[in-house]
Amino acid sequence: MATATETRQATCEDRIAQEAQDRLEDMARFNHKYERANEVGEYNAAERLLERQQEMPLSVDRRTVYDIHLSTGGPADWFRVWLYPGGGIQYIEYHFSDWFDHAERNLTGSEFETAKTWIEQVIYLEELE
Repeated sequence: MATATETRQATCEDRIAQEAQDRLEDMARFNHKYERANEVGEYNAAERLLERQQEMPLSVDRRTVYDIHLSTGGPADWFRVWLYPGGGIQYIEYHFSDWFDHAERNLTGSEFETAKTWIEQVIYLEELE
């Protein structure tokens, strides 16, 4: 019978290094093939390669991110604030650093609402865009 450790499914943290390596290897193969096709004048082949690659991204999202520093040095803390494309706060992280150590926390619920209200009243983000 398998133990809990043996049957545990790998987490994203467990898998991320290999997943990133696989994606980057695919990209390196494309880069090599595309550059080679252009070097030897196989422009139709290069165009077909490029068209296939351009179909891969599911979306390209643009985000505006602000860091609002509250203190610097050791310790330091700040909010990292993401805005929706049309404006308005979408997401807030709180960061805390102290001499070669760092932690961050996603704000949710009442923490998010408290920070969001404070930021909207104190910082004029729309003027920074």
